[in-house]
Amino acid sequence: MKLTAGVLLYTAGQKDIKVLLVNNGKNWSIPKGGVTQNESRKKTAKRELKEETNLQAPKKLQKLGWVRKEKRELLHCYMGELEGRHIPRASNEIRSARFFSIKQAMRHVQKYQIPLLEMLLEIV
Repeated sequence: MKLTAGVLLYTAGQKDIKVLLVNNGKNWSIPKGGVTQNESRKKTAKRELKEETNLQAPKKLQKLGWVRKEKRELLHCYMGELEGRHIPRASNEIRSARFFSIKQAMRHVQKYQIPLLEMLLEIV
């Protein structure tokens, strides 16, 4: 089983919460990637966020939880609030990176990642 890690980056406005998703040309997803042998999950999550969106992870990153994609992938997710106005820029491997309202994200994100959005709503 592949071990991955990612950051669910969010902004909490007066009206709603928005989350950052990336699209690789096929699927919308939380920015994430494979954990290497010499790297912690948290370090992987930060690196993948930077590589895929050109955004730095917030200093305060909190463990959110994990989800499983069948028997192929185990995704460990961290959450952090993006402060200020930063615009994500998609990398070579990512076609698009943008913020969605939670409601929109629930429709776009891969189904196995929906519980992470629900966990975020319980905390924020």
